[in-house]
Amino acid sequence: ETKGYYCLISELPWPIDIYAKLINTSNIITFNDTTVQPHSNVSELELDLSIKIHRIDCAPRSHTTFTFTLPTASDTLRVLIKKKFRPDYEMMMQNAVNISQQSPKYYLDNDDDDYKIFLMGVLPGLEVDVNQSITYSFQVSSVVCKFWRKNQWNSYGCTAKAQSEADGIHCQCEHISTFAAAFSVPPLKVDHFADIDLFLTVKNNPLVLCIIIFLIILYLLLGVLLGYLDRR
Repeated sequence: ETKGYYCLISELPWPIDIYAKLINTSNIITFNDTTVQPHSNVSELELDLSIKIHRIDCAPRSHTTFTFTLPTASDTLRVLIKKKFRPDYEMMMQNAVNISQQSPKYYLDNDDDDYKIFLMGVLPGLEVDVNQSITYSFQVSSVVCKFWRKNQWNSYGCTAKAQSEADGIHCQCEHISTFAAAFSVPPLKVDHFADIDLFLTVKNNPLVLCIIIFLIILYLLLGVLLGYLDRR
């Protein structure tokens, strides 16, 4: 307070930690699916297609927790989440996280100020036999830190940290305002038509691009040939 007036602190030299308790988490949804262990002798394309894919839309500066449930203690999964593109089999072999009944959680942070699309790949654990299927289920909970700005809630400058769970949240903010914690369930889906830009990229799918270019060239050549034959 300065000379009877209150000053708004819009920016801090260091972030402050805010802890909040979430009361209502009844809208958590459970997703069920099955994944099959592929044979290593098949083609690279078949290995990539054997990966079970789930899409996650993450809110800005959110912290998302995936809690898996497996039928038996011996069942394991390999899980990997990538931003904007589909994990391939080589990535799964090198970077996937092992999920079991003893370690059932996978964590994902979106540190950007915009909504981001992530794709989660799921395969059976390495110790699972070839062609054996694993039935699994998982719950997704996402927490977001927000503050009141210009008559609406905004997450700019506030990030949900790794200590956040479905019933409590740890926020780290770079300013002081009226704060709140939000809980949401991100949608999980794969729409092969709406999400075509996520799959058909030059970097991650050069074979698909080459096939499309070949088909376009073939179509043009056939059009020229048929036009020539028609004129004769």
